[in-house]
Amino acid sequence: MNVDNLRVGVIGPVLSFSGTSTHTKRISQGLSLDKETFSCLITYIEPNSVIPVIRAPKIEIYSQNTIFHEVDLRDALDEETVKYAPGLKNEALQKINVPVYIFDKPITLENFGLFAEYISYVFRKEELNVLHPQIKPFVLFATYLASEMLSESGVNVNVVGTWHSNFGWIKDAKYHLALALMGSRVLRGVIPVSKNVKEDLKNFLHLNEYHILSIIPPGGIDYEALQKNRALLLEDLRKKYFIPKSYIVFLGRLLYNKGVDVLLEAYAGLSENDPPALVILGSGPFRDQFIQKAKELGLGVFSNQEQHFLEEKQTEKNSHKVFFLSGLSDDEVYAFLQGAVLYALPSRWESFSISTLEAMAAGAPVICTKVGGLAYWVGDSAHMIPKDDPAVLRKAIEKLLADEELREALKKKGKKTARTYDWRELAKNTAQAIRDSIERMQHPPKIPCSDDLVFDSETGIIRFQGEPANCESMPRIMKISSEALFFPSETLENGLYYIPLEEGIDKAS
Repeated sequence: MNVDNLRVGVIGPVLSFSGTSTHTKRISQGLSLDKETFSCLITYIEPNSVIPVIRAPKIEIYSQNTIFHEVDLRDALDEETVKYAPGLKNEALQKINVPVYIFDKPITLENFGLFAEYISYVFRKEELNVLHPQIKPFVLFATYLASEMLSESGVNVNVVGTWHSNFGWIKDAKYHLALALMGSRVLRGVIPVSKNVKEDLKNFLHLNEYHILSIIPPGGIDYEALQKNRALLLEDLRKKYFIPKSYIVFLGRLLYNKGVDVLLEAYAGLSENDPPALVILGSGPFRDQFIQKAKELGLGVFSNQEQHFLEEKQTEKNSHKVFFLSGLSDDEVYAFLQGAVLYALPSRWESFSISTLEAMAAGAPVICTKVGGLAYWVGDSAHMIPKDDPAVLRKAIEKLLADEELREALKKKGKKTARTYDWRELAKNTAQAIRDSIERMQHPPKIPCSDDLVFDSETGIIRFQGEPANCESMPRIMKISSEALFFPSETLENGLYYIPLEEGIDKAS
């Protein structure tokens, strides 16, 4: 293969507010800046997809097999898919400068085969030579199935992925671990997004140094765009949502691992008579749960979704006010970051955090937990605290609010750090890593235990036929819900990860 002429299919989420979604879009667009590299996006519908209007050079939707230049997904998808992704009522516009292929069927265990067929269809249609999955275990597994389909018909496929997922939950989520083990059979190489992910690839997937490529942070940020003055836009937004001048901001997907519950507890305990407001930017399956927690803590709650809408006079009853805002444009999000007195991200784990770099680039002093990729990439550019400790977080917030000199120092350090993560440069590094991997790697790795795992495409059941002691104590038979497929850490937390089967399975540890 001529590695100077890359034709890359980037596979991953696009229609959500997740960091992986941001990376998927930016890396595909960054790759396309190279005149000798073609890239396209292959994406799917998630249960909390939130960007239904897409403008791109070419958009093809699976079930319709029709080419669009701009499409409102709400008008294009069937009732089953819209019900699966209720966030599609949102009207944000997403501009993407590469072709977009959308698999519009719900990603369920039973649809893995169909999704793999669609990936192989796009591979042939666009004459690709590389598949670049943004690795969540099920994305890697679907890529593996597509690769097998193509190989059986004599088509050569190079699979080089970027690994985003944190093994803090994968080691307990045995179904996802099984998907990762089977999917890794076809990897020519994998780019880890942080040092801890690299170590986990060795420890849990048993990949060797030869197949693990250089660490490259995912996606990066548009530093220049974050320097644009948005003071007038921020003033309009504050008037629209009744937000006071001083506020703390959080940006991220509303999932258990983001620690929003910890942030709410810390905020509720602030001793100031007139504390800053708390602005929560993002959407996700835990949104309603976090709103309910804020109410239980006695906080004044405002949301820009109808079921939680409160008038200005109602929020005035409480000095501690929380604003849950979703469906904002990039400009609106950046305006909130630029105006924040500080940014807080109390994640329980992170392989990386694009939102934290965006906050730094926008000039917000950052408080975050010392976990995973945050500890590796952010370092002393933020005020680091341990995870799961509302009291420590509250003290950190109070310390920064009281110390303007410290906030200014963090602003300067943050901007300096963020400037080194421009998405265009990271895309160049990714393209070079793909070329290096293809040149040096003739064979995929041998993955222990993977040959003992069998997937049933009709039921989504995975059976393990080896010795459990030799493969992370793998259950003999596994099936999970669609909710667990997308939100494994949350379903592990509430004990609903596995679907009970007549044959019986072991519970995850």
